[in-house]
Amino acid sequence: MSSNKLKNLNLKKKFSYLGFIFLGASSLIVYFALIPTLNEIKVKRAEIVTQKIELEQKLNREKNMASLSAKVKKIEPFADRLADVYINQNRELEFITTLEGIASENNISQSLNLSLDNSNPTSGYSTVPLTINASGTYNNLLAYLISLETMKYYINVTSWQFLYSGTVSSGSVNLDTGEQNPPRTTLLYTLRLAANTYWK
Repeated sequence: MSSNKLKNLNLKKKFSYLGFIFLGASSLIVYFALIPTLNEIKVKRAEIVTQKIELEQKLNREKNMASLSAKVKKIEPFADRLADVYINQNRELEFITTLEGIASENNISQSLNLSLDNSNPTSGYSTVPLTINASGTYNNLLAYLISLETMKYYINVTSWQFLYSGTVSSGSVNLDTGEQNPPRTTLLYTLRLAANTYWK
């Protein structure tokens, strides 16, 4: 449309043409500039969210590794103790002597039955059954059990029996006066333990 014709148009038509031109230009700007930019922003936002998730996962893995490393350092000193719970195959006499010493310290009479198997196991250790028959007073047997529990060796009790054995009367003499003290009655009990010991 020529400039003469545009001049001849009334004001209302001029505004209509200008409106169409502005609307067309705006549509072109939206289609060619704004929509691609918005799509690119969406893609970038999705990439940022993905990277944020990956960074959080990496941070959590690093925290878990640090925590695990701290736990391993914490239990490393106890690893040597774990090796001590096994009884050395060549030191059975030491183990039996230790049990006899515990019985002697607690005024207990005991008999042991240890079924040693000389086969070399594939797991690195073997399980050896142990039977203990111990006799004494209630308090002495209780102290004996506590001593067994605090041994450095691992003994897994599979069954036990605590039986009344009888009584023993004993008298004593007062050294100051030379008089006979009244007899004292002591109750005796028998403790039977079946257990597994672990040898390597």
